[in-house]
Amino acid sequence: MPSESAVVVSGEVALVKSEPNQIKQDLNKGLKTGAKSILVIFDSNLENIQINPTEGVTFVASKNWFAKLVNLFLRFFFGLGPQFAPFCLAVCFSRNAAIYALNEESNGVKLLVKCALKEGSSTLFVPSRVPSLSVLLRFVWSSLFDASLLRYMAIGASGVLVNTLVLSVQVVLLGLKAYLGVPLAFESSVLWNFVLNDRFTFIQKKSSKLLRFCKYNFSSAGSFATQFLAVYFLTNYAHFHYIFASLLGIIAGFLLNYSLSLKIWIPRVAQPTPNRKSG
Repeated sequence: MPSESAVVVSGEVALVKSEPNQIKQDLNKGLKTGAKSILVIFDSNLENIQINPTEGVTFVASKNWFAKLVNLFLRFFFGLGPQFAPFCLAVCFSRNAAIYALNEESNGVKLLVKCALKEGSSTLFVPSRVPSLSVLLRFVWSSLFDASLLRYMAIGASGVLVNTLVLSVQVVLLGLKAYLGVPLAFESSVLWNFVLNDRFTFIQKKSSKLLRFCKYNFSSAGSFATQFLAVYFLTNYAHFHYIFASLLGIIAGFLLNYSLSLKIWIPRVAQPTPNRKSG
């Protein structure tokens, strides 16, 4: 069954489908594909792209300066792996967001070119048009709604409640100094977040649950230090209320903990619905 390539009118998207090993490595372009469908987003100046699709995730590369800024944002917030294409930035969107961009419902983005790729070929049609700001923003917006970040944030919000509740019990009922209550409050929220993230947010790697929990605790050390120091200094020297100081510390440690969590799990991406073929 031949694989196929599709390019949308924005001039920045190519959808490649292939059977296992049907598209071979092209050393000149550094293109690598596997058995899964992938979506490549690029601009007309892209060189030496490298694609490594895993778990339904697509890698995006661009030399356009605005796209680079968008990609930096997406790479950090959506946990997009450490891979970089030679001489250009490479990150990825979820496949659902990619397919959304190819659907007729995606406000002006429609299928423009469709062609077959012969077995062993890895040649992509490179459009001449540079991505527009509105198209890039649509990709960002569609990505927000099926990214692992949203689940991570929802679980994190519930963990904040657990953290605050345990801290308040220690301060109000036990009479502890606020910063002395941080360790138990923080560890309670870590356990809560781990159980939910392990189940709903991330794809479990081959390591045992106990090992993942130990790694998660280790990766949370920076967040713990941030919260502890924030509570200690803000309550003792700036005279902040302990709950407000704790919330500031939690927020400050959130981004650090999320980026480190990606070393423990792989982002879970919802499986896309089959894309409707154009005539």
